[in-house]
Amino acid sequence: LNGDLLHRISYLVECENQLDMALDEISELSDSVLEYKEQATTAQFSLEQEIQQMEWLREEMKKKHLSSQMSIDSLVKGHEAEITNLKQELKEKNNKISKLNNEMDQMKNSLNNCSECSYLEVE
Repeated sequence: LNGDLLHRISYLVECENQLDMALDEISELSDSVLEYKEQATTAQFSLEQEIQQMEWLREEMKKKHLSSQMSIDSLVKGHEAEITNLKQELKEKNNKISKLNNEMDQMKNSLNNCSECSYLEVE
């Protein structure tokens, strides 16, 4: 009976030792899980910050693109207005030249038809 009791006690002591080792492993695993959870939370926070920064940069790029496009449009409109003005000036000058050419032709004709100036021939 003593041998059986000693056998059972040593078995229970061995079980207790295994339970202690299992609890130690569980505690270590729990610590690792907490550490990984902390790292994951930090990484998630960093990613969220990077995402916010990327969104901010995207909005800034949109603003700059829009601003650049508006500047380009403004320049184009300014050049179009300038071109229109230059075309108008050119048209007016061409009209003046035509008018002057007509007046000069009339003067030539008058001189050529002048009886007092018949000896002159105007070219």
